[in-house]
Amino acid sequence: MHRVFSSTKLLFTIIVLFIIVFSMQLAEPASATQTKLIDKGSQVFHDYAAKSDVKYSFKTYAKGKKHLKIKGYNYYYNSKKRIEKNIYLNKVSKSKIKIRYNGNFKKSQFIKTRLTLTKYYWKAYRKKLLSTNKPLKLSKVKYWAYQLQNIEKPGAVKKLAASKYDLLVIEPTQTVKDEGSFNTQKIINRLKRSKAHDGIHRKLVLAYINIGEAEDYRGYWKWSKTWVKGKSKPKDWPSYILTPDPQGWGGNYPVAYWDGRWKDIVLYGKNQKTNPYWKYRSLVDEVLKAGFDGVYLDWVEGYENPEVIKAAKKAGKNPKVEMIKFIKEIRNYARSKNPNFIIIQQNAANLAYGYSEAFYIVDGIAQESIWYDWNHKKNHDISTDQILTKEYIKYLNRYKKAGKAVFNCEYAVKKAKIAYLKSRKNGFIPYCSMKLLDRLSNTPPWNYLNKKIKVILKT
Repeated sequence: MHRVFSSTKLLFTIIVLFIIVFSMQLAEPASATQTKLIDKGSQVFHDYAAKSDVKYSFKTYAKGKKHLKIKGYNYYYNSKKRIEKNIYLNKVSKSKIKIRYNGNFKKSQFIKTRLTLTKYYWKAYRKKLLSTNKPLKLSKVKYWAYQLQNIEKPGAVKKLAASKYDLLVIEPTQTVKDEGSFNTQKIINRLKRSKAHDGIHRKLVLAYINIGEAEDYRGYWKWSKTWVKGKSKPKDWPSYILTPDPQGWGGNYPVAYWDGRWKDIVLYGKNQKTNPYWKYRSLVDEVLKAGFDGVYLDWVEGYENPEVIKAAKKAGKNPKVEMIKFIKEIRNYARSKNPNFIIIQQNAANLAYGYSEAFYIVDGIAQESIWYDWNHKKNHDISTDQILTKEYIKYLNRYKKAGKAVFNCEYAVKKAKIAYLKSRKNGFIPYCSMKLLDRLSNTPPWNYLNKKIKVILKT
């Protein structure tokens, strides 16, 4: 009886062991099939501490529904070093995901979400993997904004940073008289850390510069402010300042922009030691120092002003040719210091008419009021003459054909819907606001451009 029991027990034990070993052998390939590659990608960012561009490459593997492994590495271009960077995501409960970095339990975080692990990865975490401090390419810009006043007010920069805009044009505030100590660089750094609409790249930030007019509120201004329209110019003013602004903007004066003294103020920074208000370099140097990605050049259409034409004729100059030369000088000077520096001209859509070189000295153009303008009685929603609208579109299409980005600023509020749709129909990148440009638009483009709205569009 004892022997039978022992033999039976031994046989039973052998059978159990056989089943366990066989099951493990079957389970091994089954487990392997559960681990599969679901994604891969790469992105390039700049490591300022290491002073190197870095390429991060990764492959994402899923093991069942609750485990993801992101196997990646950073490749440093300057040292050719390759550093492993693995990340583990585990769904630990219905509402919680644990993330470990390089497998280190001490360096981990918990994310509260009811999404499945896979949905969380594709909806949220993948953008973090691809996130870069490189700016969105100008050709990929979908939304832009233009604010020239109140940048220094509490909350203004926070709103700009939190927005979906890909490109921002703002005032370089430190160039304003009595604002020389304003920390524009700090603001630019903050905006450049904020994301564009894709959630991956950072925003582009451009500085507004008026290259066709002198402005008496800038740090370079050292003369009296007594020239009233219709009266003689004050004797202490330089000869290159020609006339009060034709649209009545106070403190703005068209200039002979080919004059070397004006170019020193805007560009070269020479002969500025006598300025009592500011340790002045040049407008472009200040923009470069602050860290802007480029410039947004206003009053390029100065060559059309009657007083400018008269002064050019007297000097034996072609005003359009001189404007093209000036922009080219700005481009060459800035790119010698920052090879990626962007040049956008505002208005003057016919600058390249007869002078195709003008297409190649800018990266884009921004035209105001193709469909909606303003006047001194009303800040917005005044329809532009249809003949002028057609002329704008004709010239802007040439910029598009030359591969340049075409932006437009419409002074439209009630008509914003139509302005956005007409702009997109023509392949332009629109922004609608009021003439003061002292805050972000209350009619942002994404409220209109991503919806199907039936409107009869007539250019």
